[in-house]
Amino acid sequence: MLLSERSIYFERIKFRNAFPFCVRDGESYIYMGRNYSLQIVVDETIKVPEAKLSRGKFVVPVENKDFDRVRLTLENWYKDKVKKKIFERVA
Repeated sequence: MLLSERSIYFERIKFRNAFPFCVRDGESYIYMGRNYSLQIVVDETIKVPEAKLSRGKFVVPVENKDFDRVRLTLENWYKDKVKKKIFERVA
Protein backbone atom coordinates (compact mmCIF):
# COMPACT_ATOMS: atom_id res chain seq x y z
CA MET A 1 0.00 0.00 0.00
CA LEU A 2 1.36 3.39 -0.92
CA LEU A 3 1.76 6.04 1.74
CA SER A 4 -1.03 8.17 0.28
CA GLU A 5 -3.39 5.18 0.03
CA ARG A 6 -2.60 4.32 3.62
CA SER A 7 -3.32 7.85 4.85
CA ILE A 8 -6.61 7.91 2.92
CA TYR A 9 -7.56 4.59 4.51
CA PHE A 10 -6.89 5.88 8.03
CA GLU A 11 -8.73 9.14 7.33
CA ARG A 12 -11.79 7.13 6.32
CA ILE A 13 -11.60 5.16 9.55
CA LYS A 14 -11.32 8.37 11.59
CA PHE A 15 -14.28 9.89 9.73
CA ARG A 16 -16.38 6.76 10.26
CA ASN A 17 -15.63 6.76 13.99
CA ALA A 18 -16.30 10.50 14.30
CA PHE A 19 -19.90 10.04 13.17
CA PRO A 20 -21.21 6.83 14.73
CA PHE A 21 -23.67 4.76 12.77
CA CYS A 22 -27.15 5.41 14.17
CA VAL A 23 -30.03 2.96 13.94
CA ARG A 24 -33.70 3.81 14.27
CA ASP A 25 -36.85 1.79 13.97
CA GLY A 26 -38.31 2.25 10.48
CA GLU A 27 -35.03 3.47 8.96
CA SER A 28 -34.25 2.19 5.46
CA TYR A 29 -31.27 -0.06 4.67
CA ILE A 30 -30.05 -1.35 1.32
CA TYR A 31 -29.32 -5.00 0.58
CA MET A 32 -28.69 -6.37 -2.91
CA GLY A 33 -30.03 -3.21 -4.55
CA ARG A 34 -33.30 -3.07 -2.61
CA ASN A 35 -34.42 -0.96 0.33
CA TYR A 36 -35.63 -2.66 3.49
CA SER A 37 -37.00 -0.89 6.54
CA LEU A 38 -35.72 -1.81 9.98
CA GLN A 39 -38.12 -3.27 12.50
CA ILE A 40 -36.76 -3.52 16.05
CA VAL A 41 -38.72 -6.05 18.12
CA VAL A 42 -38.25 -5.92 21.90
CA ASP A 43 -38.42 -9.39 23.47
CA GLU A 44 -36.92 -10.01 26.91
CA THR A 45 -36.43 -13.72 26.16
CA ILE A 46 -33.88 -12.98 23.41
CA LYS A 47 -30.32 -13.49 24.63
CA VAL A 48 -28.45 -13.42 21.30
CA PRO A 49 -30.12 -11.12 18.76
CA GLU A 50 -30.09 -12.26 15.15
CA ALA A 51 -31.17 -10.10 12.21
CA LYS A 52 -33.23 -11.56 9.40
CA LEU A 53 -35.10 -10.42 6.32
CA SER A 54 -38.81 -11.02 6.60
CA ARG A 55 -41.51 -9.69 4.27
CA GLY A 56 -39.46 -6.79 3.00
CA LYS A 57 -38.12 -5.73 6.39
CA PHE A 58 -34.99 -6.21 8.45
CA VAL A 59 -36.30 -7.70 11.68
CA VAL A 60 -33.99 -7.49 14.69
CA PRO A 61 -35.34 -8.98 17.92
CA VAL A 62 -33.49 -7.64 20.99
CA GLU A 63 -34.04 -7.83 24.74
CA ASN A 64 -34.18 -4.02 25.04
CA LYS A 65 -33.82 -1.06 22.70
CA ASP A 66 -30.04 -0.97 23.01
CA PHE A 67 -29.20 0.67 19.69
CA ASP A 68 -25.53 -0.33 19.88
CA ARG A 69 -26.62 -3.97 20.10
CA VAL A 70 -28.96 -3.51 17.13
CA ARG A 71 -26.16 -1.85 15.12
CA LEU A 72 -23.73 -4.68 15.89
CA THR A 73 -26.36 -7.27 14.99
CA LEU A 74 -26.95 -5.59 11.62
CA GLU A 75 -23.21 -5.29 10.96
CA ASN A 76 -22.71 -8.99 11.72
CA TRP A 77 -25.64 -9.91 9.47
CA TYR A 78 -24.18 -7.88 6.58
CA LYS A 79 -20.70 -9.38 7.11
CA ASP A 80 -22.11 -12.91 7.12
CA LYS A 81 -24.05 -12.30 3.90
CA VAL A 82 -21.01 -10.75 2.20
CA LYS A 83 -18.87 -13.77 3.10
CA LYS A 84 -21.48 -16.14 1.68
CA LYS A 85 -21.77 -14.15 -1.57
CA ILE A 86 -17.98 -14.02 -1.99
CA PHE A 87 -17.62 -17.76 -1.45
CA GLU A 88 -20.45 -18.43 -3.95
CA ARG A 89 -18.72 -16.37 -6.62
CA VAL A 90 -15.20 -17.61 -5.95
CA ALA A 91 -16.11 -21.30 -5.79
